[in-house]
Amino acid sequence: MSPPDTGWMDAEEASRAAAEQHARVVAELRAAFARCEQGGIDRATVNAALIAELLPRLVEAYGPLGVAGVLGQLASHIVETHTGANQTRQ
Repeated sequence: MSPPDTGWMDAEEASRAAAEQHARVVAELRAAFARCEQGGIDRATVNAALIAELLPRLVEAYGPLGVAGVLGQLASHIVETHTGANQTRQ
């Protein structure tokens, strides 16, 4: 006889579920990117829309200081490791 289902997952089940959700979201995003490209929407517009949608969600989840800290670390990493041509887009 198996124990009653309490609705709780163990750590392995939770990790597997999170990985499956992550894979689904990545697939959905890639499909959306492909639809935008097929529809003639340029990458700069897609990127601007992504940032506009993502930043408020990040601030809500992690707070302004948390997001600012991560963005600062990301910016430093990009500057230190980027070897391509200098490109500025505003």
